[in-house]
Amino acid sequence: MDFYNTGKNEGEHQRSIEIAKNLLDLDIEINKIVKATGLTEEEINRLKESSNKDE
Repeated sequence: MDFYNTGKNEGEHQRSIEIAKNLLDLDIEINKIVKATGLTEEEINRLKESSNKDE
């Protein structure tokens, strides 16, 4: 894999994380966030736990 594709993939993943955080803030169900972002349920639960600690 070249640097361009690596950077692009990392950027797309980071964008999915930001979208998931916004959807969590809107109280969207985790299974819907999984479908919308392509992230795993585990990743989303970690984001949810992380945002709860920040409050």
